[in-house]
Amino acid sequence: MLTKKVLPLNTDPFIKTYPYNAFYLGILEANGFDISETLINEFFHLHYYSYKGGHIDFCGSGYVEKHRFITKHNIKLKTVSIGQIKNKIDNNFYLMVNLNEKYLGISEIQWDRDRCHDWLVYGYDDFMNEFYCCGYINKKGIGEYYGTIKVKYYNLIASIKKVPKSFTRFRPRKLQNHSLKINPTYSEKYISNKKLLKRLKQFYNPKLVSFHHRLFVHNDANGINLYIKSFKREHINIYDNNESPSNDKLYLQEIRNLYEHKKIIKLVLERIGCCQDIIEEQNQLVNKAYNNLIFCAKYNVKPQQILINRIYNKMIYIEKKQQVIINKVVEL
Repeated sequence: MLTKKVLPLNTDPFIKTYPYNAFYLGILEANGFDISETLINEFFHLHYYSYKGGHIDFCGSGYVEKHRFITKHNIKLKTVSIGQIKNKIDNNFYLMVNLNEKYLGISEIQWDRDRCHDWLVYGYDDFMNEFYCCGYINKKGIGEYYGTIKVKYYNLIASIKKVPKSFTRFRPRKLQNHSLKINPTYSEKYISNKKLLKRLKQFYNPKLVSFHHRLFVHNDANGINLYIKSFKREHINIYDNNESPSNDKLYLQEIRNLYEHKKIIKLVLERIGCCQDIIEEQNQLVNKAYNNLIFCAKYNVKPQQILINRIYNKMIYIEKKQQVIINKVVEL
């Protein structure tokens, strides 16, 4: 008998810089869970690391799944089938799979080479012989955006099987093919308003932070300052050194992380009961950070010195304004 089943998924989650965050938050949100504690627990602290030019990320990035989901690593390249995937969905399991996008066979994504990435399979339709897949879509003329595509049954299996071993060989277990469902017994840790205020106070005088058995050194305001310095070194100085800016590309994940962190700060300010004026100030800062992200996307299309200077100066302004807002709160 032909059937159709699509599991609940919010395809515009609060945090979506990386698929492994967006997938799990989108599942929790769509299934009616209040994710505010999860966001505060995992996405308040930032850290900087200097790999390949300098990056800024959330200390808890990639750990939303930890303990909040039941996972099964039983999707094998040799045995994966249409029936197995449909059976998983029938039993309310989502599937996080590595796909070779070259073999998806859809107009939205076309590659003439192997290009592998993480995708979430969350539904099927026997009437159209299609699976529902969510992830980052790289479309010509538009760029990369997070959304949903529908992939023919056999094309999805081919995309899973055609992922080169070189792509998966050194990937951590949590990024290997697996199925998952929400853990109904998990209880989110609650952070008191007093502790949240303490976090805000320490944001500009950060100490060593331990997250999921990992120690972070350059975190919070120090991490942001180091990232801005690396941004200047990598993208502003090339014009001063007469290097070729036409090849310069911004790694948008960092700018999106900074934007999303402003949203987390707003969430914290709302939680501790700040007045509406302060909430509105933070909301304006969120909008400015989002606009800067748009400018970065424009720069990647057409690098210009006037634009990169604007992006850099806007980053500095936003972080100074953020400190002013937080100082107002902790001094109340």
